[in-house]
Amino acid sequence: SPEAVDQYLKAFDRLLVLWYFRLPKKLMVQVTGHSLSLIEEHLALAAKYFPTREALTRHLSNRGVDLAETG
Repeated sequence: SPEAVDQYLKAFDRLLVLWYFRLPKKLMVQVTGHSLSLIEEHLALAAKYFPTREALTRHLSNRGVDLAETG
């Protein structure tokens, strides 16, 4: 359903934010409640589609995540 896709994308974006701040995988598991295998699967996708920090930053910005407010 469209709602399920939206929830998946939001969860993926949350993981991308954690990856942006370089949280260890085990901490990502604790923060998200997802399994290590799911985290690793998502990070593999992230590395494939956002190979540079700039690409990741651009994607998160396009999704409405304001990383400038974190500093």
